[in-house]
Amino acid sequence: MKNATTHNFDDFFYDKDNELTVQVCKDFVSTNSQSTSVLYISGESGLGKSHLGEAIQTEAELKELRCIFISTNEFVSEMIKAIQNNVSEDFREKYTNGLDLLIIDDLQDLRSKSRTQNEFLTILNFAASGNMKLVVFADAKISKLYGMEKSILSKLHNSLQLNLKRPSKSEIERYSTHYLDNRDVSYEPGIISVISGEYIGNFNELLGYLKKLALYSSPKNKISVDIAKEVISELSVEGKEFKGFTSINRTLKNCMEKYQDRFCIETGIKSLDEFIHGVDKGELVTFINNANMDMGKFFMEITLNMVKNNGVSIAFFSLGTSAQELTQYAVELETGIPSENLKERNLTDENIEDLERAVQNIGRYSIYLNDDENLKLNTITDVLENIKNDCDLKVVFIDDLARVEEIDYHLIRKLSRTCKRLGGALVTAVSNDLEILSNASKVIRIEHKNEASKLFEVIQNSRGKKGTFDLVRFY
Repeated sequence: MKNATTHNFDDFFYDKDNELTVQVCKDFVSTNSQSTSVLYISGESGLGKSHLGEAIQTEAELKELRCIFISTNEFVSEMIKAIQNNVSEDFREKYTNGLDLLIIDDLQDLRSKSRTQNEFLTILNFAASGNMKLVVFADAKISKLYGMEKSILSKLHNSLQLNLKRPSKSEIERYSTHYLDNRDVSYEPGIISVISGEYIGNFNELLGYLKKLALYSSPKNKISVDIAKEVISELSVEGKEFKGFTSINRTLKNCMEKYQDRFCIETGIKSLDEFIHGVDKGELVTFINNANMDMGKFFMEITLNMVKNNGVSIAFFSLGTSAQELTQYAVELETGIPSENLKERNLTDENIEDLERAVQNIGRYSIYLNDDENLKLNTITDVLENIKNDCDLKVVFIDDLARVEEIDYHLIRKLSRTCKRLGGALVTAVSNDLEILSNASKVIRIEHKNEASKLFEVIQNSRGKKGTFDLVRFY
């Protein structure tokens, strides 16, 4: 458990990119607003999440709030001891009724620890009900918090989510100047620009560099630019490199970034996922509708599966079905109540309760609907650009490309690239069109209207010549 520290909001350095995150943290402690009781903050290692957590703790204690700041590993160890000593109830009481505010650091360390996750879920549910406030820090956004129970991810998706970003060049300069000046370090004027220009890393790495750099200072000698470059070279995470060679640390880092950036979201239709292996970043997945099937409803079924099972955000452009109809169909799928009963309002008291739960559940999902009949591909790109900062978009659905005005296959490829850049995949439906097929990553031909999810021809692009496919039929 972390004790009270001298860290506070005043000594937390941030620029405009993190200004909102810091302000929300201040308000979260200072106000009694019930708009949200759970705060989820993600960010890479070394960006100051623990520092920010300590600042929140300091502020809470100044307001005489009952507050605990604990790392996930400490939480796990304490829970294990509670189980061994048969005092699990005391453990739960300590982290629920005994607190006004709980701060948990490094939630990613809870991955694959099912027993501890159950205990955390109890605390999360307690906080989500407004009984106390909870701040959670992790190194990844919720959509990339793998190895966690779906029930936890679902609850966290309903929290207020913030992200700490890497320091900008100006922020590195401001922090470096503050650190060196406060310690009366004598240095040449060009050193600050050397630090911000050549050093790229997180705040923990930067602090380690500045500490070593300060050792070279004396009242008679200023730290030179050459010394600064030498220290940077010695502490570089990529190590020294020689002409004609690249350090394997650099390429390993690039590889890991690519691996970590990949995701594979299953459609939730087992027979389909067995062959296309879900939807991956940057893919253009095309369904060829030869059965006059309502692709809007079919895509809505896949959408619900994806958001429930993976907690992702989805943009849905529907040109064949209205947003109202799609929403009604989503309610039908969520409740299991036959559409005839819903239309005729032939509902039991149990049906009404199911409907209320369904509306609450669907309202928590990050699904963005657009049913503009006059939609153009350029307009879709603009809409996606506008919402990219508000959600971690993973999949974009367009249920009928044939209805898009001024359809142009160069624009489709451009839109697919836009989705990839934003971190997602593009899933579309069209009639049989060879030019679309030649550019798609995965093509699924629907041949039968009834039980369409059980009978497909899957044509998956080979790695060879464009337009060549491997054909698989499955049931």
